[in-house]
Amino acid sequence: MASNMSMSFKSGYQGVANGFNVSSATVVEGTQQTLGGGGGGGGVSGYNGARGFWYGGATTNYASRTNIIDYVTIATPSNATDFGDLTESMGLNGQGVSNGTRGVRLGGRKPDNNQSDTMDYITCATPGNAVDFGNLSSARRETTGASNGTRGLAIGGRDSSATNIIEYITISTAGNATDFGDCLTTKQGATGVNGETRALVVGTTTNSNTIEYIVVATTGNSVDFGDLDANHLSLIHI
Repeated sequence: MASNMSMSFKSGYQGVANGFNVSSATVVEGTQQTLGGGGGGGGVSGYNGARGFWYGGATTNYASRTNIIDYVTIATPSNATDFGDLTESMGLNGQGVSNGTRGVRLGGRKPDNNQSDTMDYITCATPGNAVDFGNLSSARRETTGASNGTRGLAIGGRDSSATNIIEYITISTAGNATDFGDCLTTKQGATGVNGETRALVVGTTTNSNTIEYIVVATTGNSVDFGDLDANHLSLIHI
């Protein structure tokens, strides 16, 4: 994922969309369904909601990072509007998760190029600056976000190298992330899609065709779901 791409999540949660549920959906490059949950850009866990948000990112040639949060009202075509600022400037962000009321950022890369373990949140309906939420267990960028509307998952990411860590938060309650389990393989910048029960983790930035799933309401390791039609990196879905 290019580090000048800002991350995004949408306000709202819907467990099933477009007539599919994650337990039976087929994921195909370029046609991934929007299946519910929280999420971030460049491989987001997307869902139906009233507003879409973009936050952080880097300027041309990665000369600096930004703390800007913008939003749009998805039903009304228009330019993005300023919402507020992150607690710190951040690029190569971890994806976001949301329960429809709050949106939470998961890690990222700081202006000094070190990774971040910080999480901050916004109240989606009310423009304003982000507020400290807690910390990941380790500083990481390019985490994958997923949510069932109650829990938010921070999956993989990169510290000094790509990791297979899965952690979770309860989105309505600020606090540090808790260990959930491990992915079968390391994940950096993977795509996440999910419904009320399962989250799928699809591909990575290292050219992979793997799909794994996680049962969000429990804890434990991911399970093999299947494969994409070919190796892909930095998948994006809508």
